[in-house]
Amino acid sequence: MDLFYRFFCERIKIRKIAYFCSLMCYFLFKIVPFLFKRKIKINNTNYIKLNYQNGRIKKLENKYMNKDYDLSIIIACYNSEKYIKNCLDSCLNQKTSYKFEIIVVDDGSTDNTKNICKQYQNKIKLISINNNKQGYARNRGIENSRGKNIAFVDSDDMITEDFVETIVSNIKNVDILHFGYYLFENNNFDKKREKKYVSKSFFSNINNESLKLITFFNDGLIGNKAFKYNIISEYGFPEKIFFEDTVFNMFWFPISTTYKYLPKSIYYYRIHDSQETKQVSTNTSSINQFCVSKLIYSFLIESEFRINKEYLINAFFSNISTILYERTKNLNYDFQYSLFYDMSLFIRDNFKNDDKKKLPFKEKKLFDCLLKQDFAKYLKVQKYL
Repeated sequence: MDLFYRFFCERIKIRKIAYFCSLMCYFLFKIVPFLFKRKIKINNTNYIKLNYQNGRIKKLENKYMNKDYDLSIIIACYNSEKYIKNCLDSCLNQKTSYKFEIIVVDDGSTDNTKNICKQYQNKIKLISINNNKQGYARNRGIENSRGKNIAFVDSDDMITEDFVETIVSNIKNVDILHFGYYLFENNNFDKKREKKYVSKSFFSNINNESLKLITFFNDGLIGNKAFKYNIISEYGFPEKIFFEDTVFNMFWFPISTTYKYLPKSIYYYRIHDSQETKQVSTNTSSINQFCVSKLIYSFLIESEFRINKEYLINAFFSNISTILYERTKNLNYDFQYSLFYDMSLFIRDNFKNDDKKKLPFKEKKLFDCLLKQDFAKYLKVQKYL
């Protein structure tokens, strides 16, 4: 539904008409085919006790460092020798009068990444650590930053020459700045696709009503957002786990007060086969996504943040209906069934049947499957809706 809505929002200025068109497309292309699909037949499955690796949220100790720069660009890199030079060159090639710094955190690379970075030592701040995954590396970057604002650039991506100028000039009165980006595959830069959701920018004071709107525009990426330092310094990223950016993207809603979406693309996101998210989907580390989903829900439901239950339910089921399934669908049926069983126990312990009332069609079906522990129907819903 969100994909249809975003598609029509880019082409139709009247939001209600865009919503109606997306609803019709969703009904024709998703719901109708789903109703005529046969139930998936599953042979006997065995429950396996899965080894979840929970990360921790680290409170950063960097409150009293002088903020000498308008923007800190933090790059966490691991074995990025193919792309890191392009990334650094794009960061250094900025046309701006604002002061900015580039902090590169080498996460224990075993290839030539560190040596390439050393060639830029006079222009960047280079930090070397043992391999502890991106969350840990980014936190070390935040700890060593001296910028009033923070932006993250992945080591295989690039930015436009007005990246710094655009961010600093637009983030002055907001906590979070969200902007468009380009997608391109490998080095095929000529066929890049622009991704921005609305034709006009909008500003919002974050409250329970605007949370729904902002959630719609939250694409899960880190590179196409910039943050006031004080927003991210308190909690930072979960460490030593995969999918730490999912947790981070959920936390900046409740701890910030102002948000701005700017439909201008200033970030280049590269798609390639060696990306961590593609690699992890083929091994059992992908079950970490369930830990991330539980961590988000359990923390926010118990916290003092101004989050209502309806938002939390929608956020949790949106996560398991798309991200979690996409990252675990290549595992064998025993692993998928075990993950499904653990999810069903969590649903039974934390949700009531009435909680599904305001969920979208697919998420309502998932709610029922998990509550009734119907694994075959769960796979059918995930596969065809």
